[in-house]
Amino acid sequence: MANKVKPNSFFGVGSVEVESQGEKCRRLAITADKLVTQPQEGIETTSDIIDYAARTHGTKDAFGWRDIVEIHTEEKDVKKIIGGKEVTEKKQWQYFQLSDYKYISFVEIQSRVSELARGLVHYGITTENVFNMYASTSVNWQLMSHACAFVSTTIATAYDTLGESGLTHSLNEPECVGIFTNADLLSTVSRVLKNTPTVRFVVYDGEPKASVLTDIRAIRDSIQLVSIDELRETGKAQDVETIKSRRPKGDTVSCIMYTSGSTGAPKGVVLTHSNLVASVGAVYTLLGHQLKADDSFLAYLPLAHILEYAVELTLFFIGMTTGFGRVKTLTDASVRKCKGDIAAFRPSIMVGVPAVWETIRKGIVSKIGAGSAVSQSVFKGAYAAKRANVPGLSQLAEGAVLSKVKAATGGRLRLALSGGAALSRETQEFLTVALVTVLQGYGMTESCGMCAILPPDMMQYGTVGLPVPCIEIKLLDVAEAGYFANGENPQGEVCIRGPSVTKGYYKRDDLNNDETIFTKDGWLRTGDVGQWNPDGTLSLIDRIKNLVKLAGGEYIALERLESIYKACNLVANICVYASTDANKPIAIIIPHEHNLRTMLPPGVDTNAGLPALCHDDKVKELVLKECNAIGKKNGFKPMETLQAVVLTPEEWTAESGLVTAAQKIQRKKISDVFATEIKASTNGSLSESVILIYWIHEKASKLTEAAASTPSYFFCLAMFYALLAVFALGHVAALTLPNLSVDIRASAYTDPLYSVATTQLAASLTCPHGAVGSKAGGVVLLVHGTGSTGDETWENGPYNKILPTYGAGYDVCWVTLPGKSLGHAATTAEYVVYNIKALASQSKTGKVFLIGHSQGAGLNIPWPLDFFPSTQPLVSGFVALSGDFRGTSLGGSVCFGLDFLEGHCSESIWQQAQNSSYLRAQYVGFSKAIVGTTSIFTTFDEIIPPEPYDSTLNGASNILIQDNDACGPAKVVDHFLGAKGPG
Repeated sequence: MANKVKPNSFFGVGSVEVESQGEKCRRLAITADKLVTQPQEGIETTSDIIDYAARTHGTKDAFGWRDIVEIHTEEKDVKKIIGGKEVTEKKQWQYFQLSDYKYISFVEIQSRVSELARGLVHYGITTENVFNMYASTSVNWQLMSHACAFVSTTIATAYDTLGESGLTHSLNEPECVGIFTNADLLSTVSRVLKNTPTVRFVVYDGEPKASVLTDIRAIRDSIQLVSIDELRETGKAQDVETIKSRRPKGDTVSCIMYTSGSTGAPKGVVLTHSNLVASVGAVYTLLGHQLKADDSFLAYLPLAHILEYAVELTLFFIGMTTGFGRVKTLTDASVRKCKGDIAAFRPSIMVGVPAVWETIRKGIVSKIGAGSAVSQSVFKGAYAAKRANVPGLSQLAEGAVLSKVKAATGGRLRLALSGGAALSRETQEFLTVALVTVLQGYGMTESCGMCAILPPDMMQYGTVGLPVPCIEIKLLDVAEAGYFANGENPQGEVCIRGPSVTKGYYKRDDLNNDETIFTKDGWLRTGDVGQWNPDGTLSLIDRIKNLVKLAGGEYIALERLESIYKACNLVANICVYASTDANKPIAIIIPHEHNLRTMLPPGVDTNAGLPALCHDDKVKELVLKECNAIGKKNGFKPMETLQAVVLTPEEWTAESGLVTAAQKIQRKKISDVFATEIKASTNGSLSESVILIYWIHEKASKLTEAAASTPSYFFCLAMFYALLAVFALGHVAALTLPNLSVDIRASAYTDPLYSVATTQLAASLTCPHGAVGSKAGGVVLLVHGTGSTGDETWENGPYNKILPTYGAGYDVCWVTLPGKSLGHAATTAEYVVYNIKALASQSKTGKVFLIGHSQGAGLNIPWPLDFFPSTQPLVSGFVALSGDFRGTSLGGSVCFGLDFLEGHCSESIWQQAQNSSYLRAQYVGFSKAIVGTTSIFTTFDEIIPPEPYDSTLNGASNILIQDNDACGPAKVVDHFLGAKGPG
């Protein structure tokens, strides 16, 4: 079906619901009656497109390229961590010096393709043969692929970054008889040929070493080896009539395009000429009025990737000039004595994957940040004016300021398309305002790269656009994750059908007969979760294979998290990881070195190499904080925020196997490589995977035994304590504090840096009921006392049992302080500080309620509130159980009577002695409440005498409990019962 290009306004209706083969689905509104199958009548194959372009565009420049003039070698110092120490090594880097662009016309391309096709026939390449394309993106890649198409020979693609095992697979599975490659890849080819017996014809591009050619010829006599120029010369001598009978038809297999293998071994997607032509027709119908023959397109992505292949084919049909570049020579900084490809070619159209756009955005931000304060302010003002589309100012900002940013890409760039994976809203919006309109697209190899595209006429963020006119889409429920196709906001797994969709995978009947992939009624299940928007556009919100069910029962979508966190200026690349026993994910991150160095926190060595910075806890804390700020800005739920980060200085490459050739991360391989670091960052337990750290608990230990007559008494008193504390929890936040003359330090100080690694601080937290953030009452943090742990004090106590269901319900967490809280109280207090902040960000109320026992109440909670003032607005109230605010007379005697015999005295014991320097620093003369506080204590306490003096806090609601108040007369109270009850 041919469709003429329509005016800009026709996109307003978006997509519509239609009946197709007895069921409802959605199509592009303007082609709702029939799906597009071709761009013009009479065009049924890719060879028809070559002929059409030659007739229509003639001698106009079609393809451009640059020759390598010289290679410059430079030596640089590279810092690495070896044996735990930073060392400096010398490394050589190569930079290309390139010529200006040279061009050939559409007619010349048709002629060269015909010559190469005749050469292939001369060398015995038949219609049953498969020819492998193992080369970098270039003019000759295109010429060879179309030469094969001219004579109905199927090509099989292989990324030029493949190692020997991957190349062997891509040659053996389709039983390739021939291979096209680059001269610098011939050494790899020579090593696999002995294991690929069907290969008998090798065509190379470039000037290889003679020794490599000798090695290949020596492998077996049947191998013929020629250059692409020799093949053309051979073809010229052949009669053109020899290939006329070999022309392909629509159902001829054009290509076995191997996926990049992000979810396992690469699969060969079988694409016919009809599939590819339908894709071209769809893009032309949807965007033809936006794409002009005088536009220019820069090609640099791998042609083995369907996005690049389909785009180049479409633009060739339109008549657009394509300039070929290299990833390593795109910018001026990556070449010598010449301009980079972008500046030299000055494209008006570009296509890229998210990694490319993220790099460009961060490069712009980095360059702006390196300027003066004035220039930064000017840019921010211009950006704000353009973003708000302020009349007059917007145009001024565009011309006077933002045009300088555009000049870095040649000054002509007017449209860009992002595909291959999700692009973050922040990056899309930033580049659209500052540089060029960036459209999102959605596709897959199985659909010839096209499922949906966002037309410029409907420019918006957070959507991949409208269904392309060769595709119809329906959604399937994903009930276990809460997605329903017939809901108020239709959501579900995206299923596609249409003339551009493959019929299956090469030699993979196991997959082709799998109804979780291909249904009997022709739908391809993509594994992506989509949502229909009111204007008919589609948004991608999840990927089923990357949905992870956390310990709390919630699902998170790893790819979605990565697309958002990647917008952080400190992130160059990221892999989000979560296990089913975790409450939150962590991230393995390659930092953006330049941006990181501009934000290094105090106390970090600015001269340290990147490897050393990646091991610095303060740097990790900075990156974690910045990433979670991005998450919060995007409305992430508590379980979607990062628990911890693992930083690595090493780039992930296709050669290392950590990303595919299409730059998609290999999640399983990355998690395997960094397994040790992942375990260390979570400390291997559920409590640490929560990244909220809770406070120290006190062990009832061996200091004394409770003097009580019956277990029922213990239970009675413990429950009385607990109910008092719970009552206080519900009311203390509403109390109005009198004028307490609070220590001026609480407002004069700013938070000091942590002296403890944040990974350790995070690991101290236990939330026994799973992920926090769901309880309407908020979060309660329990802090234990001296000689105990969090589990020992709170796990079997009343608070853990009562609070989750009391009133509106509360999330319960506790911290376990190191060394059973016998170390320096100011250090252990940092664990409380960290976890107050972490939990407040997760709490339903945005705040944390504190309950502390003994030292936990008297020292470890007041110190954070005083010396880390940022915690004060995060605390909704504080209940102290037997807190020793004024010090205990037992402290000194414990040191001399017990610990002295072991040759030392624990720091926190000394610090709890009356008139200790710690308490004098904490309270400066008298005890004061800093937040709404209730202090609960007893007439007699055998651990913190003298009571009630020791637990009375000025400005607090001080509640004195006598024995017979709760459980009858003649009972002696045990210090530990207020926290943990009997046992």
